[in-house]
Amino acid sequence: PMTAGPFPAPLCLNKAKGLIELLELLSGRRVPAPPAVTDRKNTKQLARASLGTYDQILIFLRGTGALLASIKSDYLLPLPDFLRLAEAGVGTIPATQRAGRLSRRRTKALTAEHVAAHAAAWVEVVMQTLRALVFCRVTPASFRAPPFPLTMPEETITALSNEAPMLNGANAYSSSETLLLRWLEAHWSLSRPEEAPLAIADARTTLCDGHVFAAVIASHVPSTAAHAAPATRGAPSRPAGRLATLAPAPCDGTGSTANMGAVLSTLAELGVPFRAGPADNNDYAGTLANGSARELLIFALHLHQVLPHCVPKATVSFAGGLHETVVKEIELSNPSPRPVEYDVVLDGAPCFFIDRKSPSSKEPARMLLRLEPRASVKFPVAVTSAFTGEMWATLRFLSRGDGIGVSNASTLVFELKAEICLLYTSPSPRDGLL
Repeated sequence: PMTAGPFPAPLCLNKAKGLIELLELLSGRRVPAPPAVTDRKNTKQLARASLGTYDQILIFLRGTGALLASIKSDYLLPLPDFLRLAEAGVGTIPATQRAGRLSRRRTKALTAEHVAAHAAAWVEVVMQTLRALVFCRVTPASFRAPPFPLTMPEETITALSNEAPMLNGANAYSSSETLLLRWLEAHWSLSRPEEAPLAIADARTTLCDGHVFAAVIASHVPSTAAHAAPATRGAPSRPAGRLATLAPAPCDGTGSTANMGAVLSTLAELGVPFRAGPADNNDYAGTLANGSARELLIFALHLHQVLPHCVPKATVSFAGGLHETVVKEIELSNPSPRPVEYDVVLDGAPCFFIDRKSPSSKEPARMLLRLEPRASVKFPVAVTSAFTGEMWATLRFLSRGDGIGVSNASTLVFELKAEICLLYTSPSPRDGLL
């Protein structure tokens, strides 16, 4: 629908059908429809019907706790409908309550008023939708649900849970937004224990240079901020992670934009890009570096939703002898009625193989995996080492879903560990029995 034009034109298509479907998906409830038009030739009835759809949307959102008392449904209408409403005189604001044929002068005045208020009204509706139906999911209980326990120590989760009841008195941020800021502070301390604890009072000032977001990513995926490493036996040399070379704080505008660019590039490499859809190729680094507090909070919410899935779910262990090929299989299933596609990325020691491809010092090994609807597949991973000792690698399944032809799926990450010895003896069937 983005072909309909710039924001908010796509949201106005088909009487805001896309927004209504989104609200019903997020809330699990049906948005009431306005009364049907009985006389298609009655211009006043048609004008009231177009306005009634947006009235019902605002009533529904206010019922979920959205703060939209200042928003008038007249300003949510596209310009042609807004002018017809003014001509019929059935609006809810002074500009649309005076019926009569529109003169050129009045049309120009109405157009100017609509342009000034239309986009701002839609921005507020979208933001309040996020606050009422998405941010509210950030709760103390959510930190104890998988996969969050893999990302933080138990004492950190307990501290967040104990602090939650004291967040209800915030004025600038809701309790969920404040808890999200505390989550950022917790991962700052986990990623940079040598630095002073962080206290975020003003999200705009603290987050705009990208350092906090980089620390949160590094807390989940330490390799993104690792320093360059020389080649060792069984492991190639590794360049420094993107987040290891940020412009130091305090940053000017150029440094903040460069840092945000590194953060966004890292997310894209991890398979969890910050974008509106697969066709969205916009660069949001400058937007975030100069963004408002609520825009930075939306980005923080994105990190909260996707980064826990970048933490390894399990370690797949291999044991074998020198130059011996050992194969393990990871079983994946697709319960959805649509196919699932993954970009499979293997990064680490070159002794690991997927589809006869091994990672190198320049780039990881990659392949495409497709799971048909309601099907399972056993994905083989092999190791053949020319060195003894422990070898490590990371295997990532990055979803390519668009939610239309291919189902969206969570990112899956596994650690691979190989223990190679000179002479390896397979365990007997009785080993491990009590």
